[in-house]
Amino acid sequence: MARKLRKDEHNKAPPKSGADDLSTIHPDRSISIGGRDVTVREYGFIEGLGVRGFMKPFTEDLDRMFVTKETLVDEILDVLGDHAKLVERAMAQSIAEPGTDATPEDMAWVRSLNDADGDVLIHTWWGVNGLFFVRSVVRRAAERARRATLERAIEEASKKDLAGATSMPPSPTRDSATRSD
Repeated sequence: MARKLRKDEHNKAPPKSGADDLSTIHPDRSISIGGRDVTVREYGFIEGLGVRGFMKPFTEDLDRMFVTKETLVDEILDVLGDHAKLVERAMAQSIAEPGTDATPEDMAWVRSLNDADGDVLIHTWWGVNGLFFVRSVVRRAAERARRATLERAIEEASKKDLAGATSMPPSPTRDSATRSD
């Protein structure tokens, strides 16, 4: 909603934008890792549909983890580790040329990284593409909440239907009846 500016606000400079504005709009990150310069890209729409397909087991486990407890970064890494082959493919896809599938060479390069370089890559990849997976988890949670609300509403409505409407007021109790002799 619009508001009227006070006189002292008319010539005020607009607030400075945050340092993360560009990374929010365009989160791709270029890094040098394992002797190679790579750009870790955010998945495009159609590309993301393909990633969603093969990463479904990971996303389902991530969803279960978020539902059952407060989640820590290391717990997310544990779930990523449970799906290492899928994550290898997803990371390789994010460094592949836009519009192409990850090559066997891309996957072999990801697989060849030592622990320190792999840690940098997985954190960079998650920083660029983590929201892609988290949005799916949030959509699932919203759908569960919507369904639960609908089920409660149906249950309440059926309770009212079972109770039925009364057609006449209840009769007075025996002790409350007055005699008119």
